[in-house]
Amino acid sequence: MTARGSDNPTRDRVAELASRAADDALNDREMAELNAILDTDDDARAYYVACIHTHTALRMALSRTDQTIALERHAQIFPARAPRPYLRYAAAAALLLFASVTAALMWQAPRHTTAPPVARPVTVATIVNTDSARWADDAAGILVPGAEIEAGPLRLESGVAQLVMRSGAVVDLIGKTTVQITGPNSGRLESGRLFAHVPPQAVGFTVTTPHTTVTDLGTEFGVDVDTARADTQVHVFKGRVQMVAPRIDQTLDAGHATAINDAGDASVITPDPFLFMPGPAYAADVLRSRPIGYWRFDETRDDVVANLADPDRPAKIVGQSQLLRGPELEDANPIGAEETNRALRLTGHGYVDTGDIGNFERTDAFSMGAWVRVTHGLQQNLMGRMDANANYRGYDLQMIQNGDLYFQLISQYAAGLGCIEVQLPQPLPAGAWRHVLVTYDGSGKAAGVRMYLDGEPQDVIIRRDNLRDTTRVNLPFTIGRRSSSGPRGFMGPLNGNIDEVVLYDRALTPEEARTLATLKP
Repeated sequence: MTARGSDNPTRDRVAELASRAADDALNDREMAELNAILDTDDDARAYYVACIHTHTALRMALSRTDQTIALERHAQIFPARAPRPYLRYAAAAALLLFASVTAALMWQAPRHTTAPPVARPVTVATIVNTDSARWADDAAGILVPGAEIEAGPLRLESGVAQLVMRSGAVVDLIGKTTVQITGPNSGRLESGRLFAHVPPQAVGFTVTTPHTTVTDLGTEFGVDVDTARADTQVHVFKGRVQMVAPRIDQTLDAGHATAINDAGDASVITPDPFLFMPGPAYAADVLRSRPIGYWRFDETRDDVVANLADPDRPAKIVGQSQLLRGPELEDANPIGAEETNRALRLTGHGYVDTGDIGNFERTDAFSMGAWVRVTHGLQQNLMGRMDANANYRGYDLQMIQNGDLYFQLISQYAAGLGCIEVQLPQPLPAGAWRHVLVTYDGSGKAAGVRMYLDGEPQDVIIRRDNLRDTTRVNLPFTIGRRSSSGPRGFMGPLNGNIDEVVLYDRALTPEEARTLATLKP
């Protein structure tokens, strides 16, 4: 954004060049002009940093990032990268006001020409955004958006923090990460994950790790230092980087990734954009398995539940419910007790309408599952897509009064005609978090159904096995009830907690089922 009508032409020119730099539009002459101004004028340099912060904030607040296809597709997960639409304009206005006032104060601060200059700490980066960030060694709570950072260590325990380096490079620290900020355009990643977007004015941004030095050549790239794995992974999503180590000196182009171990050996690996998606490892690993629906409730706002597998199709909580935060989750939800972790509690008076998803025919393979903490004594429906007013056509996963868990796939239920119904032989334990999953192979036979408890396949009791006709219904897939507008559809609403609900348009393998039940944050 260019200031107009100002009485300071240098400030006007800095603002204009900053705007072009933020848009990656500077030519060589303009780059040289900007560098000359910033090298000789401290106030102009401070105003330039504020302008860059403004553009960064507006970019985050008003547009979706294109860092990678996967990051763009799942941007709703991470407010630090892409605020939700109903927050965009308020956030943009607030960030713009903050940066503009900061710039004005920097520029207009009184100058004391008669006093000797006072040495000020040199800041090399600014925190511009955070999402559930929890820092080590920050008892005073100063590491917040707007905080200026001097050279030195930063230790992020969890969450996401976004920095703008003094050079203009934008750096995301993701999850548990330790980094040494060594200069205005460099850092040392000791452990954890870092994602960098480097505009033209910051080309040459350098990340050093225990295994290699990565120098940007105009890129978007991620670096992962895993102490347990004892290696560094470098993934390039746009442009290229130069990698240098005692036994390596190579250029890595977009769409490529390399791992370097303690011995200095390099190996080609598959680029993994999910590795640099802010959020728990569980969410990234679930998304790697390509569900068509994934509702984890951590991103729920005003009864709108994000579908991480398809962010353009959010779900809606209907009726009474409660979102439980990590510390409130009884028996320790397996996904973690962090404040940012949430699960949905339903008490028999609410459910989740996910919309028109999962309308499977009897010849379609599919899978569905969740982490649940149930109570006994009532018939309860965990999830499904069923029309109770059309002879219960559709499918569901339900639990009867004593805790027996059933899967049903129905064309018509009357007199047992046109139905697959299988049951776990042992009741689902009450009062404890368990992972349940059912898969169906599209064969039209009960033998094509598998049920898993905590990732382990279970023997099942086949109650009915005579499926014949269509199983499609014109009602939504719902969580916590049967999807019917009639009174029978609301029979047995869930009275318990549910989290990490997944829906697939294929039958998961036993290995995938086990992974869903054992993933950790």
